[in-house]
Amino acid sequence: MELRSQIEVFRTGKPYEILMAVEELRNAGIPVFCHEESGGMRTAMPQTPVAGPDIHWVIKVPDIAAEEALEILQVLPIHLDPNPGSWDFQPGTDIESEWRKGIRIGFVFVLLMFVMFMFFLLVDLVL
Repeated sequence: MELRSQIEVFRTGKPYEILMAVEELRNAGIPVFCHEESGGMRTAMPQTPVAGPDIHWVIKVPDIAAEEALEILQVLPIHLDPNPGSWDFQPGTDIESEWRKGIRIGFVFVLLMFVMFMFFLLVDLVL
């Protein structure tokens, strides 16, 4: 058997997208190789993918089947971004800004608690 190079045809951070793509490609008879990439480290595809920041799953196919695989993937309801961001695992696009908003609210809350503590400490010292 002749060894051929493999070409990356899909990369995502969403578990349902990778599972859907793998199933469709295998149903079409295309040999599929999947792996997980996290923080620059490449590992085998887990039995149950778990989403998180900077975790991506990659599908590679033999170079002779790449065009057919891309045609199949374009029909699926998945986002074909060749370079998804670290926050690709969430369905929304504004997740990072929502996290920042939550951190700001938490910081304001802690600052408010500190000011109240200092106020009550000062009142207690004066009385």
